[in-house]
Amino acid sequence: MLFQSSFGVPFSSVNPIVGLFNSHPIGTRLGIGTDSSFWVGNFGGIRDCVAILTNAQLFANMGKPIDGIRPLVRIPIGQITFVSLNNERNENNERNENNERNENNERNENNERNENNERNENNKRNENNERNENRNNRR
Repeated sequence: MLFQSSFGVPFSSVNPIVGLFNSHPIGTRLGIGTDSSFWVGNFGGIRDCVAILTNAQLFANMGKPIDGIRPLVRIPIGQITFVSLNNERNENNERNENNERNENNERNENNERNENNERNENNKRNENNERNENRNNRR
């Protein structure tokens, strides 16, 4: 018989969406999509064909928050269209690294400008000194 274990008990029908959660430990920050919006929150598990998120916020598909943060959200498995990691820390780290790079680039550019200005000033002083020496030598 099809879909029967070796003990004669048929396998239970489990929605394949549940497999999307298998590798995520409790507390993982996830994004769970539904028809026209998505929830971002901490994975709290699956129970009675419902995915549970804690400290979750609802967003429109365009990324704009729809509602405030809720302590507990229950999303029926049948309504889920996608599950994704939502690691805000990585996004913040990338932003911080980019900001540091930009600051370093600005510092380097400013240092180069300062060095060029100093060279130019030194060159002008040297030229003026040479002119003065030439004038003194002519007298």
